[in-house]
Amino acid sequence: MHPPALAPHLAAHLRGRGYDASNYGRRLWATHPHAADPTDERLVLGGVIAAWRREHPDARIDLQSTDSNESGLSF
Repeated sequence: MHPPALAPHLAAHLRGRGYDASNYGRRLWATHPHAADPTDERLVLGGVIAAWRREHPDARIDLQSTDSNESGLSF
């Protein structure tokens, strides 16, 4: 996440939409407690982040799966 100062703002945005989200510095982790499948979660999260980026067009976000066996993303 760049700039790092935006990470807490994105985490709050995600929590407001039902995600479990936390950040440490420029790193941010998010998962949805009712996600059925990591692929679906990534698609939905992409839409949520796209909406947030309309208000923060300079933010750069690199999504990464946390683990191939888990539903969750880090960025």
